[in-house]
Amino acid sequence: MCLVMNTSYNLSWYLLMSSGTILVPAPSGQNGDYLRVITMSSPMIQTYYRSSSSRFIPMPDARTAADVPEISDGLLYVGSTTMSCTEVSRCILMQILSERVFVVIRKDLDRETRPVHALTLVARDGGSPSLTGEVKIRVTVNDVNDNAPKFLQPSYNVSLPETAVEGTSVVRVGATDDDTEQFGVKEYRFNPQDVDDVARFFAIDADTGTITVAGSLLERQGKTLRLLVECLDKGVPPLVSRAEVDVTVQDTVNSAPIISHNVMFGGTVSEIARSGTVVAVFEVEDRDAGLNGIVTCSIVSDAFELQPLAVDEYKVIVVRRLDRESEPIHNVTILCEDAGSPSMSDSVTFMVKVKDENDNEPRFTQHLYEKTIPENNRPNQALLRVTATDVDVGENARVSYALVDADPVLRVDTRGNIMAIRPLDHEDHEQLRFKVMATDNGKTPKSTTADVIITIEDLNDEVPTFKKARYEFPVKENEKGNTTVNVNPLVATDRDEGENGRITYRLSPTVSPFKIRPDGVIITKEPLNREQRQQYTLTVEAIDSGTPRLTGTTTVVVRVIDKNDHAPRIIYPRNGNSTVALAFDARPGSVVLSVLAEDEDEGLNKDLEFHLASGSGRGIFDLNRSTGELVLSRVLGVKDIGPHRLTVVVTDRSPMFPLASNSSFEVVVYAPNVSDPESQDKDREREHVMVVIILGVVTGAVTVAVIITIAVIKRTDSQTRKYLEGRAKMASEVERLESGKMSVGYIISNGGQDGSSTRSPGDKDGGDGKGGKEGGDPSQDEGFADKS
Repeated sequence: MCLVMNTSYNLSWYLLMSSGTILVPAPSGQNGDYLRVITMSSPMIQTYYRSSSSRFIPMPDARTAADVPEISDGLLYVGSTTMSCTEVSRCILMQILSERVFVVIRKDLDRETRPVHALTLVARDGGSPSLTGEVKIRVTVNDVNDNAPKFLQPSYNVSLPETAVEGTSVVRVGATDDDTEQFGVKEYRFNPQDVDDVARFFAIDADTGTITVAGSLLERQGKTLRLLVECLDKGVPPLVSRAEVDVTVQDTVNSAPIISHNVMFGGTVSEIARSGTVVAVFEVEDRDAGLNGIVTCSIVSDAFELQPLAVDEYKVIVVRRLDRESEPIHNVTILCEDAGSPSMSDSVTFMVKVKDENDNEPRFTQHLYEKTIPENNRPNQALLRVTATDVDVGENARVSYALVDADPVLRVDTRGNIMAIRPLDHEDHEQLRFKVMATDNGKTPKSTTADVIITIEDLNDEVPTFKKARYEFPVKENEKGNTTVNVNPLVATDRDEGENGRITYRLSPTVSPFKIRPDGVIITKEPLNREQRQQYTLTVEAIDSGTPRLTGTTTVVVRVIDKNDHAPRIIYPRNGNSTVALAFDARPGSVVLSVLAEDEDEGLNKDLEFHLASGSGRGIFDLNRSTGELVLSRVLGVKDIGPHRLTVVVTDRSPMFPLASNSSFEVVVYAPNVSDPESQDKDREREHVMVVIILGVVTGAVTVAVIITIAVIKRTDSQTRKYLEGRAKMASEVERLESGKMSVGYIISNGGQDGSSTRSPGDKDGGDGKGGKEGGDPSQDEGFADKS
């Protein structure tokens, strides 16, 4: 492969074939579609041109070797021009065009051997005399990372005293790199595979290569440590070189022996271990020479002793019986001294734990446990706790309990709590006697027993009870105070005796119109009103005198019986405050209006009947006794035109003392108004509009009245709420009668006359009428008719 180095000239391309053939562009004057081939072995020159199919076709201008200039003395002659190179051995120069030449590398360049090449290019023409020109070419070879660092010496040997302190300099290694600074030495380090062991004793400066002491060398005295140091350059990837550093640690002082020990079985030995049982082994090492290296060892313990195994190796054995309960842990100290002057020594202390064996039985804190407890304990409540201990440890000391000859209701848990699975009753058992056994959990369990006596104390545990959980009594309303509610007293019984069986009665809620006597009879405090409240639910408590007091209860329902103490209340029409207009041509059977009334009593006292007072209506109207509908009974005549005063009487159906109320109102009959047909149509339209307006006003007023009634209902108690719901239903009936049924009569005035006239919606001939009364009945400020 060839490397082309460009000069300041505009150099074109070339290709040097392996066969010695050179391909160059065509000479000046020919375009890029021409190619000249120079064969160096012939030599032969052939020119090709590129055809339309992009293939090169030879031209008939090939010249023989005689026509091709020879290459000699670094000169190449082509045509009339000669090129020369001062260093033919390093490059080949040739003419391609008259102004273009090429420099070719013939072998690999080495920047470290020759970083710069200086060339002179001479051009000579073929004239006579020939003229020449030359140019200086300087080729600089760029560096690549092709040289690894080199240590100044392949190995280093140094010696250190064993007492060298941390930070002491050991040696400085150095390396060089023939490459430029770009690829020069980067850092020094220990071999990564040895760094863990080496770092305990030595450290190296990555920049300077200085190795220093990093830890105590006493344990390496008399030994040689080999360090493998690496140097890395800055290449990517870096090149690495290595050097060995041997460090000899000199034995300069008398060092203390070093003990290495191994405790057997995790430092645990059974308390029944035989004499001679091995509990630990150890060896001692002293790297000193002579007397400084002679070591003797001893043991500080009365339960163990040393026995030699080999040179500087020993074992620790048991020499007497061990007792964990008296001495669970033994601290054993081994002391080793050399024969130097002064003597140096080392010692090690280790702990031997005595493993427990089940050689002790549990023991109770008492031989007899006695306890008095109240009856009616909670299920599984602890009654008494027994305690047994075992001086052993672990499973050998874990104690479980069991009851012997005990009542089946009793049991004992793992903590020694004796409890009953259900409440104990003094009447069943006054005293319980049994035994409790404690057993350890050793491989061969050991056990012991203790006596237990439990006395059951009587308590006030009987609740007063009534014969029935619910009683119901009727009481008439309006009866005077101190009226008896129940003829037969309410009696509760208590199975307890003495104070525990003495009962007093109490009534709740305390704020009520009732009270209870000590004998259990309930009486009223004041007259009752059924319309305010129809029923009372009371709780009667029977309380004994025990400690604590126990209470039994029963429910008493008092129903208030109704009396006919309220007369019917006429809601519509209001007395003297309503006027109804009736068309002259109304048909018989037409509903003029519906009377609405209510009664606050109940049953037959609440059922109502409707009547017209004697002489009311002069046979023109009839009133339905059940529904209260006022209907036209016959055809109206001219004499009937005008107002008619009617009085309606409403009575309840009480079989004993019926009560009644009455209300008077006017029905105005309007005569027809004869006029031309067109005028009648207009009047009829106005009448229809008026009827619609009146009905809209009535419906709106009724709606407002219903909303007000609902608001009032929310502020009353539950009984009043039921009462007012009836009024709401009546209000709905008013709305239905006024708008749904479309009565032939309609109201002229309610509570006042504004002077306007209305026309009957059924008047075909036309007509007008006047009627109504001014003012109203201020005493009747409720109801619906005056708000319609």
